[in-house]
Amino acid sequence: MLCTIDITETRKAQEELQQTRNFLQSMINNLPVAVFVKDAKPESFGTFKLWNHTYENIFGITAEQAIGKTDYEFFPK
Repeated sequence: MLCTIDITETRKAQEELQQTRNFLQSMINNLPVAVFVKDAKPESFGTFKLWNHTYENIFGITAEQAIGKTDYEFFPK
């Protein structure tokens, strides 16, 4: 028995979602103000999820260095 599924619509939706994410990331990275987002889940509370280019310029810490870490890893109590 052969079963086929048309995934054209799913693939199209995934591509559109990725384009939207890329657009929003580009917008956020090019804002002239510092923008960050932190996780609010209990198991990872306070970890950075997003860190834009303006924040990189202000603190000298890249997004790659900041994502997944907390304030205290950069600025001790």
